[in-house]
Amino acid sequence: MLKRVRDSRGDTIVEVLIATAIISLVLVVAYATTNRNTQTLQNTQELEQAQHLAETQVELLRANQGLTTNGDCFDTTTGAPTTHCSVASAAGYTETIGIPGGSLPSTCGSASSTSNTYTVCVYWTSLGSGSNSNVTLYYTPQ
Repeated sequence: MLKRVRDSRGDTIVEVLIATAIISLVLVVAYATTNRNTQTLQNTQELEQAQHLAETQVELLRANQGLTTNGDCFDTTTGAPTTHCSVASAAGYTETIGIPGGSLPSTCGSASSTSNTYTVCVYWTSLGSGSNSNVTLYYTPQ
């Protein structure tokens, strides 16, 4: 009877510590993976929004056969040129159009317009990383 009681002892402290360490490791890896996936999703959504804004400006450039002054953008509701290039509906995004031969702000990187190509740049500060990002599209009228 005494022998049976000794064999059915509980877990030792070492076993409990090992089990706790394994569970902690699994939870840390799961948290890091979820955090990385959330940040990647945020960056993808920001890029998609900026791409959409730039494509809209290129389509309006195409429809209006270009701009008359450097830096003008198009009002997406009326299609008319406007000097207001910050997009209120997409807070944090700023659009700029470089006319042929013109220059763009440094936030657009080293992009500049050539003699017959319009450059559309959308730039923003990324929420996930806090760094400046931009999308640049080019439009050459036919």
